[in-house]
Amino acid sequence: MTVQAAGWSPSDYADVVMEVNAAFPLVGSGGERGAFSYLMRKDAPRDMTILNKITGSDSIKVQGGDTCKFDVVYKESGTASFVLYDQTYSPSIVNVLKQGNVPWRLANVNWTVSEHELDVCRGPELVHKMAGVTKPRRAASQMDMALLILDDFWAAPDADSATRPLNLAHWMVPITTAQVADSVTYGGLDVAGAFQGGIPTGFTDVAGIGPGTYTAGSTHAWDNDTYARYRNWNAQWPDSGGEYTDTAEERISKAWRHLQFVSPPTVLDYNTPPFNNITIHSNETTIQSMERRLRQQNDQVGFTLARFAGKATVLSIPITWEPALDTYDAARGYYPTYLINWAHFHFAVREGKVFKEQSFPSNAFQPNLVTTHVFTEYQTIVGDRQKVGAVLSYVA
Repeated sequence: MTVQAAGWSPSDYADVVMEVNAAFPLVGSGGERGAFSYLMRKDAPRDMTILNKITGSDSIKVQGGDTCKFDVVYKESGTASFVLYDQTYSPSIVNVLKQGNVPWRLANVNWTVSEHELDVCRGPELVHKMAGVTKPRRAASQMDMALLILDDFWAAPDADSATRPLNLAHWMVPITTAQVADSVTYGGLDVAGAFQGGIPTGFTDVAGIGPGTYTAGSTHAWDNDTYARYRNWNAQWPDSGGEYTDTAEERISKAWRHLQFVSPPTVLDYNTPPFNNITIHSNETTIQSMERRLRQQNDQVGFTLARFAGKATVLSIPITWEPALDTYDAARGYYPTYLINWAHFHFAVREGKVFKEQSFPSNAFQPNLVTTHVFTEYQTIVGDRQKVGAVLSYVA
């Protein structure tokens, strides 16, 4: 870097910061699964699986486009039949696709150093001296963005937000009070589990696709079944206190069969596809209940619930505690447990804009300060809501 003999220009200061950033890459820049292992906050380790799927090779890299578009096959062609050998045909083109459409979302975080701090470090080993100043601020900002993305993933969806991405509760809608009340009397609803997760509260569709809205009262029916296959699996958690019971185990097993989940037959296979795509996330109350049952386990309990490496497992999949699920929210119900198949839950990222850093020199509005902005542009996409997983939660 060439600098003025008498001093540095504002752009020279910014160049130094960019040089320091280049010399010490971000933790997640390599895209490895373990790049974000966990972050500590309020004495709680955070599982960063979601961040790994944005920064790693699992994400979908997108070039161009003002929105993210994807196609869903929502029906068969209806043209299959048994025929005579000399039969004539009247072929036609049948539309079996429905396009989903979701907007891009942009996350930002920034950190700042003063020109004075840069002046103090001038001389030999400038980059290494300055790294001692920038690395803590840069790491804290990186963690701030990571937690922003993680917390939003587990939060309630907001139909009025023009900035938040679509999150888990948008794609995986829990059973509703009306569905629980009507499940005994009306067909197509089942507290034990069914494809009955429609549109999240406050929204008019799911990514531009309308799977229908269930209405209680006089109709007791879905208002539209055209895209009925775009409903997710949900069930009522049987115990109002979140306890893991025989009925809860049966409902998880039922979801497993209907979603065509595949349990790893051996421990060695667990870290290989397709087994490493499947995770189960639950709350503290339910996991503690599982642990109690494991301590009491005998021949009458069965082996759906088991223990491996000190963790409770269901059908050989370890249960991951997610702190956000300890707090009730109408978007997910009480004591929720999520079964997620990540092979069908995708993160679309703008190519070249994952934790992208840009350093800006001082100006009239921030004199003597060099600010680095970090951007991540992404959105979530679920093309197959039937295969993506299940949510089991208690609703009154």
